[in-house]
Amino acid sequence: MNETERETLVRLLAEESSPDGPPASLDVGLAGRLFGARYANTNITGIVILAALLLLLVDRFMPEHPGSRELITGAFSIISLALGYLFGSSRPRA
Repeated sequence: MNETERETLVRLLAEESSPDGPPASLDVGLAGRLFGARYANTNITGIVILAALLLLLVDRFMPEHPGSRELITGAFSIISLALGYLFGSSRPRA
């Protein structure tokens, strides 16, 4: 390994380990692209909201059943709780 290759390798390693956040080439997956890749709890909260909305959508097209009203009430409670957590976080977001 010559000096130029060594300098290039050191520069690439320094760029990948920068403390400013994940490298641009990091594969963050679908949730990371949808909600942002900086904080995992944002991804989890977004997935919970999407799951509750999907549950409401499925319930809307299913025949009426005895627990339907409780299911709708619970799903709206989960969605509002998740949105309150997401927007009420005291941590500054950059």
